[in-house]
Amino acid sequence: MVKNQFKLIDGSTYYFDVNGVKAKGQRKIGDYWYCFDIDSGSMIQSQLFFLGQNYRSSNDKDKYAYYDDHGHMLYKQHKLDGYWYCFDQYSGAMKTGFVFLGPDYHASWDNDKTVYYDENGHMVYDFQYIDGNWYYFNDNSGAIATGFTKIPVSNTNSLSSSSYTAYFTPEGKMVFGQKKIGKYWYCFQINSGAMIKGFMNLNELYHSENDVDKIAYYDQNGHMVYKQKYIDGYWYCFDKNSGAMQTGFTFLGKDYHSVNDKDKTVYYDENGRMLYKQHKIGNYWYCFDQYSGAMKTGFTYLGKDYHKTTDGDKTVYYDKNGRMLYKQKKIGKYWYCFDQYSGAMIRGFKYLDSDYHSSSDTDKTAYYDGKGHMVYGQKKIGNYWYCFRFGSGAMVTGFMNLNGSYHSKNDQNKIAYYDENGHMLYKQQHIDGYWYCFDKNSGAMKTGFVFLDSDYHSRSEEDKTVYYDSKGHMLYGQQYINGNWYCFRLGSGAMVTGDFTLTKDYLTDKDSGVKTVYYDRNGHLITDQNSIKQIKKYYKFKDEVLGKEFDLDKAYGAQCWDGYAYYAKWLGYNIAHCTTSGYVKDIWEYRKTNGILKHFKEVSINDLQPGDVCVFRACTQTPLSHIAIYDGDIQDNQGNVNKTKGKFLGQNQYQSAYNVIELEKISKYMYVTAFRPNL
Repeated sequence: MVKNQFKLIDGSTYYFDVNGVKAKGQRKIGDYWYCFDIDSGSMIQSQLFFLGQNYRSSNDKDKYAYYDDHGHMLYKQHKLDGYWYCFDQYSGAMKTGFVFLGPDYHASWDNDKTVYYDENGHMVYDFQYIDGNWYYFNDNSGAIATGFTKIPVSNTNSLSSSSYTAYFTPEGKMVFGQKKIGKYWYCFQINSGAMIKGFMNLNELYHSENDVDKIAYYDQNGHMVYKQKYIDGYWYCFDKNSGAMQTGFTFLGKDYHSVNDKDKTVYYDENGRMLYKQHKIGNYWYCFDQYSGAMKTGFTYLGKDYHKTTDGDKTVYYDKNGRMLYKQKKIGKYWYCFDQYSGAMIRGFKYLDSDYHSSSDTDKTAYYDGKGHMVYGQKKIGNYWYCFRFGSGAMVTGFMNLNGSYHSKNDQNKIAYYDENGHMLYKQQHIDGYWYCFDKNSGAMKTGFVFLDSDYHSRSEEDKTVYYDSKGHMLYGQQYINGNWYCFRLGSGAMVTGDFTLTKDYLTDKDSGVKTVYYDRNGHLITDQNSIKQIKKYYKFKDEVLGKEFDLDKAYGAQCWDGYAYYAKWLGYNIAHCTTSGYVKDIWEYRKTNGILKHFKEVSINDLQPGDVCVFRACTQTPLSHIAIYDGDIQDNQGNVNKTKGKFLGQNQYQSAYNVIELEKISKYMYVTAFRPNL
C-alpha cells in the first residue's frame, strides 16, 4: 500500500496520505499547497483553477489560484502564458481590479506601483475604461499613471493616434476639461484628455453652468495665461482673474502692465489681437498708437505711418471715448472745426454751411489759425486784414463798427468795410451807389473833411478836399457844415475854393437863381465883398512869398518885422517901425503914434480873417514878441473851428523864410486887436 507519497498513475499524479487514502481538494503537503480533483483525486497542475465551496472551508472565500507544473500554488506576481498575474501572498487568490504592488510583490530593483488586473486576472496596459473613468497603464510595467503623463503613440490607444500629455488624479482617473492643479489652471481635451497648449475655446462643455464661454490661452507648460501676452507676433490680453481672452476695448491698468508702462485703453479684434493705427469700429473711427496700441484721445497728428498713401497727413481730435470728431466742436476754451468726412482739423478759411452748424445757426465763413482755433476780432492773414465777429467767429463782410473789443489799446474805434472776400478796403471805394473813403493805413472809414492826395486817387485825378457825412457818404453841391456854407463839385465831390458859379444843379430851395460866389481856401462861403477883396489879395501875396525870405533893414537877417514890412510895402503902405524897445511889440503898443493906423484899421482878434496883421505879446509862446499875418482858421475834419488857435504866415517862425504855423490866438498871447488893411 502506498502511503505519504505522490504516485504517477496513467499520466496523472495522485497523493496518498498516511492511511493510504487518495487526497482530494486542497491539501498542504510539506511547504506547499496543492489541489486535487474532488472526484478523481488527480493533482491540479499548470493551470488556473477555481476553488469553489467544494474546495474550501466555510471560513474561506471562492477564489482562483494557480498551480504550477509541480502542483504548487503560486503567490505574488507571475507571468503565465504571456500574461502577468498576481496572487495573494497569503491565500494565493488571483487578484483582479486595482492592486497595489508594494515591496512584498516586486523585486528589490522594481518600484511600488498600482496596476489593474482584468476579470481574467491579466494585467492591463495602455488606456482602460473602468467604471466610468479612463485610466492609463504603462505599456511596459502596467503601472497606473498619476499626475502629468506623456502618452506615447500606440496602436492600442483608443483616444488619440499621436503622443500628448495628459493628467491623472492620484487615483489614476484621467482628467478632462478645466482643472486647477497646484497654482495653475489647465485644460484637457474633452475627448482625448490631451493637455491643451495655445488657444482654446472653452464652451459649455468645458465650464460650469455659472460660468460663461471664453477663449483662453495655455502656454507650453499648459498653464492658463493671464494679463498681456505676446503670441506669434501679436499682443493679446487675458482677464487677470478668469483668463478669458479680451476682445473690444480694454483698459489696461497697473494690474496689466509693468511699472515702466502707463495705463492705457487698447482694442483687441475678434481674434483677440491688439490693433494699431486707424480703425473704424462700429460707426466711429479710432486711432491706436503704432507702437503701444494705446487708444489716442485729444489732438493727434496722423502722419504717413497712420494713413494710406492715397490719404494726406492731418491733425484730428479724438474725444474721451477715443472717437474721431467731425464738424464744429468747442474744446477747452476754443472752437475748432473738423472735416465732416475725414475728420481733418481745419486751418484757414472754412465756409460753414448747414452741414456744419445747427438749424438755429446761419451759414458763415470762419477762420481757424495754425493751432485750429477759431479766430475772433481783427486778424491780418497774408496781405489782408479781416474781421471775425465775437461770439460766432463769422467773417465780416460789409461795414463793421470796430469798437474797443475789436482793437488793441493802442488803436481807436473805427468803422471799416470788408469786401465779399472779407478783405478790409482802403482809400476810395464806390459802395452801393456812394463814394466812401477808408484810411490808407488803418482802413478806418473817414467822415468829415478829407484831403485826397495821390495816395487816394488815380493818376488821372487831381488832389482834392472832399467831405463825407456821418455815414461815410461823399457829399456834393452846397452843404451847411458847422456854421459855414461849403460847395462840393458834382461828380468829383471836390471842395470848391475861390470864385464859383452856382448853376441850377447847385442851387438850394433858398437860392433865387444862378449866382457867382466866393469860397476861401478853407472852403467857407464869404459874402462880404471887402472881405473877399482882402482875402484874394492876401492869397496872392502868400503865393508869391511862401518859402522866400526878405531882409529889408539888413539887420539880423530875415526877421518877423521884415515879414510884416514886406507885406506892408507890397500893399503900398508905409512901414511902422519898432523904435522904442527894438521889438515888434512896439508896433501895437505905439500904434497911435507910429502911423500904422493910417493904412490899417483895428479889429478884434475874435473876428480875424486872412490878411489881418497880428502882434503877439512877449510870452512863453513868443518870448520877444512876434508879428505875423493871419492865414486862416484851424478846423477839424468835421468843420469845427478852433477858437484858441489859428494859422499864421510870417518870417522867423522856426525858419527864416515865410512859412505858416499854428499859434495861440487868445489875449494871453496876442494883443487884443489886429490890423486889417484898408483896401
